[in-house]
Amino acid sequence: MNGVNGVNGGDRVNGVDRSGVLRREVRVEVEHRGPGPPDGEIAVVRLLARMPSTWRYAHRATPGRLTLWIGGPGATPRRVGEVVVAALGDPALAAWHDVPVGDASDGGASAPAG
Repeated sequence: MNGVNGVNGGDRVNGVDRSGVLRREVRVEVEHRGPGPPDGEIAVVRLLARMPSTWRYAHRATPGRLTLWIGGPGATPRRVGEVVVAALGDPALAAWHDVPVGDASDGGASAPAG
């Protein structure tokens, strides 16, 4: 499931245009540090289910690490951080921990290629 997911209609897929550019404010990374085998595909679904519905995202998921690019109304680095910390408090995501990263100014402007 690597790549961009979700549908907002038209020429955009969840805030990402066909060129792969996501107008985003924040990049988030989460990694598996708990017991048991990691499953990034399930973790990304659980994490995104706890995000505000007005936010757009692109993501890359590997078994042990998730990278999300998040933008939209109110998606400031502080607010995104609060939402991610709250989501990671869910027992289903207890083995996952956020990894400090920069925001969109850290150089990446394109969503991951499929």
